[in-house]
Amino acid sequence: MNSILPIGSLKRDEIYSFIGGFFIALLWHIYFITIFKGESLSSIDILANPFFLLFWLSSTAALFTIQLLLTFVTAIIIKCRLKGETQEKKLKILNLTDPVENFIFADFVNEVKTGMHLIGIIIIALPLSLFPLYKLASPVISQNICRSILLVIAIAYVCLLFFFVKFWKMFIAIYLLKMEGLVELIDQNTFIQERAIFAANGANEHSKKKLQNYLNQ
Repeated sequence: MNSILPIGSLKRDEIYSFIGGFFIALLWHIYFITIFKGESLSSIDILANPFFLLFWLSSTAALFTIQLLLTFVTAIIIKCRLKGETQEKKLKILNLTDPVENFIFADFVNEVKTGMHLIGIIIIALPLSLFPLYKLASPVISQNICRSILLVIAIAYVCLLFFFVKFWKMFIAIYLLKMEGLVELIDQNTFIQERAIFAANGANEHSKKKLQNYLNQ
């Protein structure tokens, strides 16, 4: 598999997309095999099936395309809504209320982007795989349990949408504040090193003053 798909050269977000595509392809592949061949799940060697790779690549491509569309539409809507908001409103979205806090760690921005991407994959993968999941689970569990599971999935889906919008609002707020010159993105390691040097220099100057006062007595 590694010789066909360059997994080692993929970025983290791309790996998440391949995992989401794998989940979708797996459920649909099992569903089609059980429908057309009537085989039991225990007798299916899914990964050895030559058609599974095609399912996987097609599912990943569909997932990636839909996510691009969802990303574009979400970004445009939130950007239009936040563009006219005040600086205080944008800072409140990021929990930055102190005027002294005019910087944001780049690692935090990357975490927000990763969260958006991961939640977006789940939001798209869930409806794309819900039908085969329901069909495969129906013969195993009762209808009442199936309905309860669907209700839980619906509630979880609403929560995922809430966090997806929240992450996007944070990311767009950072983008707008940076464009307006109100915040700067800095590297956390560099910031810690500079703070440590500043603290060491301050302690050194304080020690020199104490020594000088002692000698002047």
